[in-house]
Amino acid sequence: MGSRALVRMCWHGGPSFSLDLAGTVVLVDPAFSKPGDYPPWFDEKCVNPHAPTVEEFLTAHRPDYVFITHGHFDHFDLRTVERLAAALRAPIVGSEAVVRTCREVLGLDEERLLACPEPEDPLDRAFEAPAAEASRLWEELAPGVRFRPVPGAHWFTGTEGDRVAAKLAGRPERYGVMPCGGPMLGFVFAVDTPRGGRELTVYVSGDTEFGSFPEGPFDAAVVSCGGMLMNPSTRRAEGPFLDEVHLARAASETLKAEVLVPVHYDHPVFLTPFDIDRLRAELRTRPQAPRLLTCAYGVWETLLTP
Repeated sequence: MGSRALVRMCWHGGPSFSLDLAGTVVLVDPAFSKPGDYPPWFDEKCVNPHAPTVEEFLTAHRPDYVFITHGHFDHFDLRTVERLAAALRAPIVGSEAVVRTCREVLGLDEERLLACPEPEDPLDRAFEAPAAEASRLWEELAPGVRFRPVPGAHWFTGTEGDRVAAKLAGRPERYGVMPCGGPMLGFVFAVDTPRGGRELTVYVSGDTEFGSFPEGPFDAAVVSCGGMLMNPSTRRAEGPFLDEVHLARAASETLKAEVLVPVHYDHPVFLTPFDIDRLRAELRTRPQAPRLLTCAYGVWETLLTP
């Protein structure tokens, strides 16, 4: 394979991206819906503004798997998943709650779904040091390519998320706001290198919050970050979700990543901007800082080489 990329990434805007893992392609949190795809709650402030349409995506991409990190609309876009499932045979991978929703709401067959094991109490265990090893079961996606789920903390997930999702389930005018409860799951992907070298690992955070990241080292980390958020319960701004200083600290000290790829910060769900230049400056102050990779939209970028 020489110096060819072993892992590539294509950012589809917001939390959505594809990873090419030595030829096996996984699509993470596809959110491609537009106003009109849902009831009126889904307006321009909810749209992933740089995303392709489903049709545009399918002209260029045919993923082997679709991974969903958790049950919020900007990550678990029911309409997008439904349309992708109609066009692809790619299995949907996520928590028991995600898989149940795909089966009961979208009508997908069990053979199309892969449920990840869940910790008994994901919110509590996410903050324990051994939490990165809470799910030791590696699932093989293809020869030499594996993944495992990693629980993390995030608001309106776990038991809190279950309650909110149950309330919204009986309100058709709110269809899609929060498709399901269940845990916040990050994922670690591992790829064997040629000629028996060490495996390369990629951590995908979803919306895992600062303080609950798994312990590295990881060769690459794709991390959701962003500014202030509106709490839908209190209608007050909270946050920031993950700012430049805390992301630089987490990437350097906890994840111990060789390469850091920030995502999601461009989504209009955030009330305040995220400054990539400030993140770059923060990383320069840290002796073990990762290399920062900022992706263009819709372009395959080399993430890792053997």
